[in-house]
Amino acid sequence: MRARGFTLLELIGVVAVIAILASVLAPSIVQGVEDAYATAEGQNLQILGNNLRNYVVSTRSIPATGAATWSAALATGSDYTAQQIRFNRKNQQRVLLADPRFFTSVDSSFGGFTQSIGLGAAPVSPRMMLISNLKGGVPAIANNSATFNAIWNEDPGAAVVAGKYLKIERINLTDVFHRVLLTNANNAQVAYSLDAAIAQPVPAAVGSIEGAVSLWVIDGTQLSLYATPFPTGVLTTTSLIHRDVNRRYQTDGGAWYWSNP
Repeated sequence: MRARGFTLLELIGVVAVIAILASVLAPSIVQGVEDAYATAEGQNLQILGNNLRNYVVSTRSIPATGAATWSAALATGSDYTAQQIRFNRKNQQRVLLADPRFFTSVDSSFGGFTQSIGLGAAPVSPRMMLISNLKGGVPAIANNSATFNAIWNEDPGAAVVAGKYLKIERINLTDVFHRVLLTNANNAQVAYSLDAAIAQPVPAAVGSIEGAVSLWVIDGTQLSLYATPFPTGVLTTTSLIHRDVNRRYQTDGGAWYWSNP
């Protein structure tokens, strides 16, 4: 018995059914792919935010917000290239913003930071944001404190608002900075240094008023303390800073030493 094949009409019917199914399923498939990109981008920004925090702690520096600068910084010690960090999977450029009042109480341009002798005052608002838009990129943003706060707080009228395809990762570095208070009861200068850099003086006591240095340093900083006289006093103690600390150069009536509460 001869095998029966499909007739032309039957083939046309099958093709028509396939076409109908494709027209119904294709948008769902495309939408599913786009949603997967969006979910992955949110996760990628979280990873980059953590990488930025780790970079700050490990290098005692904060990169400037220029696209080539911060992406190159995060690429150091990373499995990803600066290009992969700078651009999302839709080849749209990610943007890093720093609070214009990061260090001061007035808007200032943020040019990055590298720790040397520590900060003389606590950062005012050490916040940064990573922004990525899978649909058309991030628009130009006039980064003043009002604009930054509006985006951070998700105000309805903000320059950019997080959504399905626009992702914002907020990075608050307040906990990265610790206060170090050094006081000196001796009538001669003593010294300190950060991460084995050049020793800096702690003023001598004047009468009953002790000399003092107050500074803010990045978590993990190595603090070295020296005996009198400055600058030739011997190194007496080192410690890693992971919290606010007070140290006092004092005497027990005989020897002078740095307190270590």
